[in-house]
Amino acid sequence: MTITTTPVRRRGGSGLLMAAPALLLFGLFGFVHLVGVAALSVARWDGLGSIGWAGAAN
Repeated sequence: MTITTTPVRRRGGSGLLMAAPALLLFGLFGFVHLVGVAALSVARWDGLGSIGWAGAAN
């Protein structure tokens, strides 16, 4: 005779709740730097002087 058991379903979410602040900060800093890189990719700048707009000509 085989006994079949139903798996116990745990209530999840606490792990995600604890990881949410770290993921939020990681995503925020990543997004800020991504925007900065995108802005520099359309700028004319030699690294020392003022930054000028180059647009798609860069």
